[in-house]
Amino acid sequence: MFDGAKASGYTEEDQPNPLSVYGKSKLLGEQMILQLLPGSLIIRTEWIYGDGGENFITKVRKVASEKGRVEVVDDQRGSPTYALTWQNQLKPSSRAQGQASITSQTAVRAHVRIC
Repeated sequence: MFDGAKASGYTEEDQPNPLSVYGKSKLLGEQMILQLLPGSLIIRTEWIYGDGGENFITKVRKVASEKGRVEVVDDQRGSPTYALTWQNQLKPSSRAQGQASITSQTAVRAHVRIC
């Protein structure tokens, strides 16, 4: 959705600049939803983790225990967001319209999170 040029986290006020076909398709989908369903709320979030279920952290732990070594890309940055934090932030947004970003405040690189 964004080009990664901004040093801090992105908000709903930031102008999207997708570089990939995937990012462009996400942006087009958002635009179509807002055009066809006025009053809709689009929530952008990333790297959700929580108790139970599979997520990045549980996958890394599994691979580490099975192989003793984990290799991940180091060119991604994001905000790991705890599921309950996401849920609590979502409740006040339930009557909002447009776009909202629900993530943790701290952005990290993938390799920093797992080292």
